Parts: sequence; structure tokens; C-alpha cells
Amino acid sequence: MTKIALEKKSNSVLLGVLAFLLYGSWAVFANWEYGLKKSLTAGLVQGIVSFLTTTFIMLLMIWLFELGRSSLTRFLYAVTGTNAIAISGMVCAHLIVGTPDILQTILPSMIVGFSLTVVYSSARLRQEAKHN
Repeated sequence: MTKIALEKKSNSVLLGVLAFLLYGSWAVFANWEYGLKKSLTAGLVQGIVSFLTTTFIMLLMIWLFELGRSSLTRFLYAVTGTNAIAISGMVCAHLIVGTPDILQTILPSMIVGFSLTVVYSSARLRQEAKHN
């Protein structure tokens, strides 16, 4: 494995850890009024889901982007597909553990994730247009 590949993997894991701490903490705060146990459970679940989605979201976006045949389908697959999969996973995880306020818990992750996929997909389309 090359040094660059190792750096990308370690950066991805570091970003995943930061997402765990940031969004997990937010989930504790967002569910605090429901008691310590529920808020900590929501924080742990959101932290784990945020770690996983942040660590693997780029791979998913790249794969979905490359499935499209036209610029429009590339963009739509990457943006809608990545967000649909990530949000579905978050909602399911929180439903399983009984998080009281799922929308408030996952909203920051949804906003950042959506923005990331739009920026990434737009940049890829511009890059492809320059090479064609």
C-alpha cells in the first residue's frame, strides 16, 4: 500500500472519530430532556453511525457517481443515493434503540452530508468537463 493510500485511510478514520465526537455530543444534547439513559444511547448510536458514514461516505459517493451514464445521472446518483442510504441507516439505528427525537438528532448530519455530496459531485462534473 502506498504512503498516499495510507494517509487517505488515516485521514478518513480521523474524520470519522471527529464526527463521532461532534454528532454524538449533539445527539446527547438534542435528547437531554428525555433523561440521561435515552440521551446517552442516542449519542452513542449517532456517534457510531456518524463514524461509519463519515469514514465510508466517499467510497459510496464515488461508486454511485460512476454508475451514472450522463452528467445528470452521475450527479443525482451520488447526491440522492448517498444521502438516502446514509439517512436510512441513521433512522433505522435510532428506531431500533428508541431515540425520542430522531429528526433533531440527525438533522446536523443530514445537512452536512447533503452539502458534502453536492459539493463533491459538482466538483467531479467540472473536472470531467475540463477533460472532455
